[in-house]
This record gives sequence, structure tokens and C-alpha cells, in this order.
Amino acid sequence: MGFSQVVGISGLIIILLASLSMIFITTDHNFEKVMNSQNEHYDNIIIKNHEKILINSAKIDLGDSNNLIVNITNTGNTVIEIEKLSVLKNGIYYTVNISSGYIAPKESEKITIYDIKANIADKLSIVSEHGYMDSATIS
Repeated sequence: MGFSQVVGISGLIIILLASLSMIFITTDHNFEKVMNSQNEHYDNIIIKNHEKILINSAKIDLGDSNNLIVNITNTGNTVIEIEKLSVLKNGIYYTVNISSGYIAPKESEKITIYDIKANIADKLSIVSEHGYMDSATIS
């Protein structure tokens, strides 16, 4: 074996090792991303299992008929951020402004949903941040 063959084989081995290290780094990075997303998914499931809301009443605001006054009780074990609640009226999602604040576990809060034109007997659903939903009829 001559000098040029040794240099050529050494070069091929170096290229092979560099390629294998890049494959390892990429695989390790992607595996870490998958494991992190699974952990986040499991955390969301745990939070969802502890998150429960109950709509006690839903009434049209007497001062402004475009607003609703909703009394919600947090019957779960986690604090609910009011701004992260979503509103469905008769099964249709509405982008609305909701008063801000938090509802502690086992506490009730009267919240105002602004800019939603509702009628008596409409069905109102409130969905929490992690997907728990409760429905009531507007009175």
C-alpha cells in the first residue's frame, strides 16, 4: 500500500465518522423534541383532568344588550384564567372580549362577555384553556 492509498482511506474514514456524528446529533435532537412534546401532552392531560367549570347562570346585561353576564364556578383543582376562556353561542365560536382575572378552585366569579349579541334561549358554552366545556341556556 502506497502513501496515497493510506491518505485516501484515512480521508474516507474521517468523512464516514463525521457523517455518523451528524446523524447521531440530528437523531438525538429529534428524539429530545419528541420526548418534550410527549411530556407537555401528558402535563396538559393532567391539567385538563383537574380543570372543571360550571355555569351557574347566563343573562343578558340590562345596561347593554350586546353584553352577557355569566356566573361561573370553578369546580376543579386548578386556577382558571378568565381571559383564556372561549365562547360558543349556539355552537358557533365567537371572538369576544372577556373581563380579566382569575377564578380560584371552589370559587365563583361573575364575568362579563363583551360584544356578543345574544337572545333569550340561546345556548351558551364556555370552553376552558385545556378543553373542559360547560353549557347553559341564556335567560
